[in-house]
Amino acid sequence: DNRHPMLHVSDAHLRVFDTAFFGNSGYDSLIQIDDGSVVLLEGIEVRDNAVQQDIRAFGFETHLIVRNSSFVNGTSDHLYSVYAESAVNVIEGCLWQGYHVTNALFAMRLQTGIFMTVVDSWFTQNVGRIFDQMAGLRIVDSLFSQNIFPATHELGHNAFTQFESCQFMDNTLQQSLFSLTGGKLSLTTTDFLRNSAAHHALIEVLPGQSLES
Repeated sequence: DNRHPMLHVSDAHLRVFDTAFFGNSGYDSLIQIDDGSVVLLEGIEVRDNAVQQDIRAFGFETHLIVRNSSFVNGTSDHLYSVYAESAVNVIEGCLWQGYHVTNALFAMRLQTGIFMTVVDSWFTQNVGRIFDQMAGLRIVDSLFSQNIFPATHELGHNAFTQFESCQFMDNTLQQSLFSLTGGKLSLTTTDFLRNSAAHHALIEVLPGQSLES
């Protein structure tokens, strides 16, 4: 049991290629990124870990790029969380499968200039929300299938979320998928197929809010 990160990056540049993280437990995170760090993860495989958070970023101007990587059969509070300012995050060609998250796969707190782009990625057979209070999120050419969403994705305050050329297919929604309470949701060429919403609306737009589609 170890309540420290497995890999801690602070004010440094790090590239990790073709590396596996299997069967670890007890860490508060597998990778922690602090002030001024730039991290590239490419071809990594994260499987069967039980940690508080897989990837955690703090501080000012943290940059993370994850490419062609897989995250499978994990248990965590968040898979990836950002508590940082001016953070730039790019995720491309990745797979999330079989995760059980108590909060959300991605958690980005509403700070200045946080933005995440997810491209050409797959989210399947996960239990938990996709994200928690994104400041800025753009998801392109990605698939969400056979997931169980126990809670709605609430877009409040200044949260901006855009889906472009995505598919939500065969998901089970125990509440509404999206609830607009103060944020902005944009849907472009995005399909919703065979989702079960358990008597809730797929998208809930509260008084005074608007949806772009």
